[in-house]
Amino acid sequence: MPRSWAARLAHVEVTEQEARLAADAAWLTTTYGGGSPADYLATLRRVMARTMQLARVHGAEPHALAAALAAEFSCTPTELLARAQEIAEARGR
Repeated sequence: MPRSWAARLAHVEVTEQEARLAADAAWLTTTYGGGSPADYLATLRRVMARTMQLARVHGAEPHALAAALAAEFSCTPTELLARAQEIAEARGR
């Protein structure tokens, strides 16, 4: 793939990720309040970056990744996955 195509593809992926994060921030603001979409967006960016770091460490092992994330959120992996499922269902995903 020529470098220009690779750069374009990377740009599109980043743009799509930002759009998803912005939509999630808006949803969180509407659902939970307590902050602005910009506040939620900043938090989501930090969480996404940390999740990607942990994914590089743990690879495709979802239980190891869930355990690492749960430790950072001071909950159990079961609680983390249950909350993620609850949010996914509320969002219709």
